[in-house]
Amino acid sequence: DIWYYLLVLREEKVMKKNEIETLYIALRQLKRDYQEVVILRKINEFSTRDTALILGWSENKVKTKLARALKKLSVEMTKQEEEFYGQTKRV
Repeated sequence: DIWYYLLVLREEKVMKKNEIETLYIALRQLKRDYQEVVILRKINEFSTRDTALILGWSENKVKTKLARALKKLSVEMTKQEEEFYGQTKRV
């Protein structure tokens, strides 16, 4: 049924919007250098080398900071989801 299909599409769009909002709220909770490395590597899709040149870091520092930033981002996103849903979201 077309109406069911349209309803499902709308619901998926709303869920995706909520996930993006959660990501950006969580991202703003990170330290500035973590924000920068996540934005450059994961959102803007710069290479490790280009990110290192932009930030004036070594490539190893980019890799280390990114790993730490993503771990912290995951924690922050969980916090945001808990606040939004009122409980821990299980995958």
